[in-house]
Amino acid sequence: MRAMEFSSVVHDGKINLPVELRNLFEDEPVKIVLTLEKKTQFSGNKQKLKSAFLKLQKVGLFDDIESPVKWQRSLRDEWE
Repeated sequence: MRAMEFSSVVHDGKINLPVELRNLFEDEPVKIVLTLEKKTQFSGNKQKLKSAFLKLQKVGLFDDIESPVKWQRSLRDEWE
């Protein structure tokens, strides 16, 4: 097995091979392994969502449900 490593940017689902590698693998089966080099940046919404979920935990929205299974079945019964 021969391994090559290079960096590239994906554009429209396509990866451009470096010029020096293009003919090297012509008509040969290859195995491709992709690794994301830089971490994807998320907006501040992630922190806002986490904060909102933590607040909801404190509210005790489902505290009055004694049996989650029975509660869920009763909800399903409403659909029929």
